[in-house]
Amino acid sequence: MEEISTISQYKGAPTGNPELLFPNRIYGREQEQEILHETVEKAISGENLLVRFEGPAGIGKSYFARSFFKKYKDFQFYTGKYEQFKQGVPYLGLRQICEGLVNFQFTLSGSNQTEWKNDFLEKFESQLTEIHRFIPSLLETIQVNPQLGNETVSPVSLRNKFNRTVLNFIAFLVEKVEHNVVLHIDDLQWADKDSLEIIRLLIEKRLNGLLVVISNRPSDHFNGLSIDSTIEEIKVVLTGLPKKEVSALLKELFKNSNSDFERLEDILYSKCEGNPYILNEYLRKLSRVNEIVYSDKTNSWSWGDFENIDVSIEDVMPRMLRNKLEQMSEKDRLNIQIGACFGSEFNVPFIAQIIGESKEDLQNSYRVAVNNGFLLPMQLEDSKDLSDLTNYKFKHDLVQETVHDSMSEKLRSKLHYKIADYYLSNSALGLNYKYVFDCAYHLNECITDDSPFELKIQHAEVNLQAVQKAKLSASFDLALGYLHQALDSNMHHNWSTAYHLAATIRIEGYQIARLCNVESLANKLYAQGLARCNKADQIKLRLAKIMLDTQFGELSAALSNGILALQQLGINVSDKANKLTVVKELARTKLMLGNKSFDDIYNLPKMSDPEAEITCSVILWMFRSAYYLNPELNGVLALKLMQITLRKGINPESYSGFMAYGIITGAGIGNFKTAYEYSEIGGRLADKYNVQSARYFFGKAIYLAYKMPLRSTLEYYQLATENGYEQGDFLGASEPTVNESLTLLLVGKNLHDVYNQAMQNAVWCEDLKMIDYRDFQVMFMYHIKRLQGNEVEDTVKNEVESILEKTEYKFTLSVNLVLDLQRTCLESRWEDAMEKLTDVDNIVQSLTGLYIQTEYYFYKGLTLIKNQKSNINRSGGINRIIKKFVKWSDYCPENYLHKLYILQGLNAYRKNDAEAAIDFLKKAIADANEQEFYQNAAIANWFLADLYEDRKDEVKAQAYRDAGSKLFKNWGTGLII
Repeated sequence: MEEISTISQYKGAPTGNPELLFPNRIYGREQEQEILHETVEKAISGENLLVRFEGPAGIGKSYFARSFFKKYKDFQFYTGKYEQFKQGVPYLGLRQICEGLVNFQFTLSGSNQTEWKNDFLEKFESQLTEIHRFIPSLLETIQVNPQLGNETVSPVSLRNKFNRTVLNFIAFLVEKVEHNVVLHIDDLQWADKDSLEIIRLLIEKRLNGLLVVISNRPSDHFNGLSIDSTIEEIKVVLTGLPKKEVSALLKELFKNSNSDFERLEDILYSKCEGNPYILNEYLRKLSRVNEIVYSDKTNSWSWGDFENIDVSIEDVMPRMLRNKLEQMSEKDRLNIQIGACFGSEFNVPFIAQIIGESKEDLQNSYRVAVNNGFLLPMQLEDSKDLSDLTNYKFKHDLVQETVHDSMSEKLRSKLHYKIADYYLSNSALGLNYKYVFDCAYHLNECITDDSPFELKIQHAEVNLQAVQKAKLSASFDLALGYLHQALDSNMHHNWSTAYHLAATIRIEGYQIARLCNVESLANKLYAQGLARCNKADQIKLRLAKIMLDTQFGELSAALSNGILALQQLGINVSDKANKLTVVKELARTKLMLGNKSFDDIYNLPKMSDPEAEITCSVILWMFRSAYYLNPELNGVLALKLMQITLRKGINPESYSGFMAYGIITGAGIGNFKTAYEYSEIGGRLADKYNVQSARYFFGKAIYLAYKMPLRSTLEYYQLATENGYEQGDFLGASEPTVNESLTLLLVGKNLHDVYNQAMQNAVWCEDLKMIDYRDFQVMFMYHIKRLQGNEVEDTVKNEVESILEKTEYKFTLSVNLVLDLQRTCLESRWEDAMEKLTDVDNIVQSLTGLYIQTEYYFYKGLTLIKNQKSNINRSGGINRIIKKFVKWSDYCPENYLHKLYILQGLNAYRKNDAEAAIDFLKKAIADANEQEFYQNAAIANWFLADLYEDRKDEVKAQAYRDAGSKLFKNWGTGLII
């Protein structure tokens, strides 16, 4: 039951019968309490649980939760409440809970507050924008002002970062409390979907010392939370109190009475069905109309037979409230109805300012409302009487709902418009960002089909602002609701009178509809935008689609749309790009570079052409899809981005063009020196604009391998993963794991460790729902198992076959073929390896990256040599490969010199120069061991053993065979090589 407050000590309280006060304890509920006692013990022991109270309005869910858990000294109890009339405010209940946790910290000593603030700023320095959008009161309290510009990142990344930040923030708040914490989230049936998702994630986060308790009314659209099946949900369904508990309550309430209790029990139970709140209100009504009377003379209560009381249960609570409203004066009734328009709580001076009425008149009305059981004054302890109170709240949701519904549609519309107009007119600078949701709510309550055109435009504009604000708060479901409101007021015939509004609604609306999986609406808005928008807005719309297609893994669609967008911008590219296309663009780019020094490039003017800016954005978002679907096109795009920068100046995305230019130069032409230099100027440009994206660290890891030891690049892949996750770019957080797994294999790490890291990477990618990268790791682990000599289950084989059959990622296909070639070579199946070269050539002979090409050429060289031992006339391919390794080794000997020595040694032996072969292979062993490429040191040992066997020197052959076997064993392979 609800706690009942008395106002009898205040001036203006009604005379006559004293205030009826329910005993402040839980009646009945023994079975429910027993369940919860067991739950508390489990929670204290560390089990992860969810407690859910369900029951109709007024049944006592909130009171029961609060009263029960506050008995436990091990717990601190915090509550947040969702509201029917504030469903357009995102994260309302969660925000209230966090405000309570923050306020607790600010009740502590000054030194503790300072320590808390410093810890907070250190942990959330890069997430202050998200914190502010979630709980703006916090940063106002600690006087921190984050930048709140409109982010240009993908809304998917924005949501990922927002959700992760909120979860970490709640975890931080809970951790700072020295007790176990109960978070009670009330009236969850009114919660927005994005709140429900965060609550689900919070429960599944399994924080130590946290018990989440939710409560909701039975509802067709809310059946609880879809949480992990390993988390136990304790559901407590509350129904009306049994008649015997009602009887016990009445006997405790009316201790001094000689009247017939049985009649009172019958009438109340028939009327209220054991609902504590309705029971309380009905008793107040009986007292008010003197059906229940207190005698000062006898100091006792009495009542009659209630012959004039209607005992029907139908609509009892609203009817009682409406009757009380009708008995109030018109002025008092209007003032309480105005309060109902604001929400469950309201402030008197604020209302007075809006409606132009004096605070004194409002106070008088609200005193009457308090006396009639509609309102409760807030902060009673600070007030001597009701005259100086400024904040009130409705006694119960049912009260606010009934008061709000009691207004005629015309009056309700008028009041809501008056409030909306205040928000709109209060500042010469336009609608304050802080009040966007409030203003949209009130406009939505007053708009009708008959509203004037100007109001409809205003309604659409404010709802569009609400769409944008909700999107930045990652509250896409609420944004969809505001979008529908904006669309209702902005019909298609209004393009000519409000073009910018109509176009922006289509651009923003397409994203929101897509994010909410309303594909039909998304397609409709997209088609309208392309048909009616000007060129600039069409490109914005296409860019929005490219972003979302890329984030959702629809790479073919992203690439096709990107090509169309670039063609609209006057840049002709094609998905048919090939090596010749890249060469042509490379020549054009070199011509534009002319004699520019790297300092000249670094000091290029800032880009100021809006069309050039959005062209760069389109290209940047096309990179991922092109990299996997058409690597040659990826090279063309990088060169186009570089050309735009040389023509139009630098912007924060220019670094990617120069970095890619360098990587193309390295992977495509093999010129590592030039590759590194241009990649490095790209890195300098990124630093100039303080770029810290996952793509930046990923690119840096790739180009550093042109000059640095390969194993030194691993930390940059980890940085890319961490940064991508930090920024909510889960695609960027998953992509580097591909190269990380591959690099661990190439640098000779133990295969067991390589497999375990790939497994961690697969789980990571799956958790982030980046299935294509997870599929790469599954394919990769399959090959590692085979290298280890382990049997591979049929289910794994079938899964890998399915992945290879359906994947669009050329990189995955390339690595699969090269790893298959590697194993074939290690098993000395040279004829089989020769047959595989054609297939591998077809897919690897493209700009698929440094690692896969250099590894491929190494095993291709071994295969050609071993299959052409006596055919010197067909050595052209071998010599070309050796020349590549000579060039690569000149600039980065740490990575390639030992491979060059192996190829030179085998080639020398092919030419019957055994002494040179021995010398090269010994150098290869020494260098590979020094650089810790132990698998290649093993290969060199085994080739040297073969050589000595051919020379009939069994002692040396066995020594090198043993050395190679030991290295292979340490590497972790079980193959018979």
